[in-house]
Amino acid sequence: MIIYITGDEVSISNAEQMNNIGVGTSLSFSSAGTNAVSAAIELQRAVVICGEQHYLTTMRDWITLSIPIRNSENHIAAYLAFSSFHNIPGPIIYPCLESISARLEYQLKKAEAQGKVWFVEEILEERLRHLPLTPREKEVAMYWILDYDYKQISKVVGISENTVRVYVTRINNKLRVNSKASLILRVLGAI
Repeated sequence: MIIYITGDEVSISNAEQMNNIGVGTSLSFSSAGTNAVSAAIELQRAVVICGEQHYLTTMRDWITLSIPIRNSENHIAAYLAFSSFHNIPGPIIYPCLESISARLEYQLKKAEAQGKVWFVEEILEERLRHLPLTPREKEVAMYWILDYDYKQISKVVGISENTVRVYVTRINNKLRVNSKASLILRVLGAI
């Protein structure tokens, strides 16, 4: 389904009037015939369609490209599609779209990774909640477990590096551990 369209007003208006294509339009084979998006969905790869390959006769003068955007699990999350009425050769436009799709994939994977870090922080906060530590010790312990060094923790928490060292020593003593690895195991309930 089309979720966003950009271009000049005349092209967008012509697409809507001549081909009934607009935001919300389905590009499946059953509703739009052979088109770059439906072919890319079916083949699970980038597709270029031009000329007589188009199902709609009004699209015969167009070139259309569709490139899948994959998430961190390598599943297709979206498709980047480009259509132009002007006869732009595929070998010229394809590398540009490939570059844009690579950037979109990077941004998607980055956003997913940030979501996972947030999820890990939520789990750690829940595990730390039940331990006999002060709120500040729990905060320092969380960043220590997330592999922040003393300097990074001091900046995030707003205390000196030396104070961070003192807190890490207190945390280790209270939880009866002697290393970061054993602290992680203790917080996760493995020891």
